Amino acid sequence: LKRKMKMILGIVYFVFLFGVYQYACVAQGPVLSSVIIPDQYVTVKQGETYQIHYKTDPQKVKVEYTHYSSQYANVASVDQNGLVTTITPGKTRITLTAGDNHHTYKKKYLTIHVIE
Repeated sequence: LKRKMKMILGIVYFVFLFGVYQYACVAQGPVLSSVIIPDQYVTVKQGETYQIHYKTDPQKVKVEYTHYSSQYANVASVDQNGLVTTITPGKTRITLTAGDNHHTYKKKYLTIHVIE
């Protein structure tokens, strides 16, 4: 009887914790499934800037983290607001990493072709 009671209490405890976890996840909102950048390839003149815009799927995701990086920063640099500044002719790949409050991270890439 004592062993059965411990097993029943263990199951009840597990179900309770699982329910609390599920409630907390729902309360935090939807999970980020993808990041969308309308342009995959952009040509920009040397010395000009280009602002990266993105959307999320689902749209109501709360984005907690964004990070931009340039593969070749000597061709074009990018700040943490997604503003690309072109430096010298060539090509570089910009990486956008976005994360939600569930610690789900998605990456998207944009190729910048810098011309004279």
